[in-house]
Amino acid sequence: MSENHNLNSAFPIKIESSTKVPSNTLVLHIEKMDCPTEESLIRQKLEGIKGIESLEFNLIQRKLTVRHHLQDPESIINALVSLDMEPVVENVPKLPSGSSQAIFIINNMDCPTEEALIRNKLSTMNGVIELDFNLMQRKLTVTHTLGKSDAIQQALIDIDMHAVPLVATAIRAQSESKPTPNAQKKWWLLGLGGIAAILAEVIAWTGGSEKSWPVIMLAIFSIVSIASTYKKAGLL
Repeated sequence: MSENHNLNSAFPIKIESSTKVPSNTLVLHIEKMDCPTEESLIRQKLEGIKGIESLEFNLIQRKLTVRHHLQDPESIINALVSLDMEPVVENVPKLPSGSSQAIFIINNMDCPTEEALIRNKLSTMNGVIELDFNLMQRKLTVTHTLGKSDAIQQALIDIDMHAVPLVATAIRAQSESKPTPNAQKKWWLLGLGGIAAILAEVIAWTGGSEKSWPVIMLAIFSIVSIASTYKKAGLL
């Protein structure tokens, strides 16, 4: 690495601005940025954007810090995407009061490519504060101040992410696993039939007669209830 390159990395370029707008900081992780060639390419692209104040490169961690006074950093992200750099936004503001979380299950989100796509879509969205990804469980948690999460879900659908709110997923799973009243009644009959059979055996053994009325009635009830249960289950 040349001495000039070291100086450039240590002392970021400054771009004068005539507007007095508070400075913002955008921290990006760029996996493909690992040598001076990519740094030079990114510098040439971003220095032409009005509103960027400074660029700081960390090639070892593959991190780019952009200080700017743009109202929306989307133009910075789009410029990097046009270079096939696949930037991922790393920094988010502190969690304010009055925020809420929306949790989505996204079946087609299983690798860093989808994570980067979603970050770039949602991180610049007004009201979105923080994104937390769990690629193993294909779960996305969005901290926001939007009140309702409909706009977030629609933004995910717009980039072909099959986002389903976790609440809806849980309700659907509960509905599928909850036994119906008929099924509950069927298992009650089967249980009562088994108890009647055991009681008949006990009475017959202690009373010494298998032809007594209690034994006969319990045996009949056991046979009828068990046979009815199996018939309803389609086993008879």
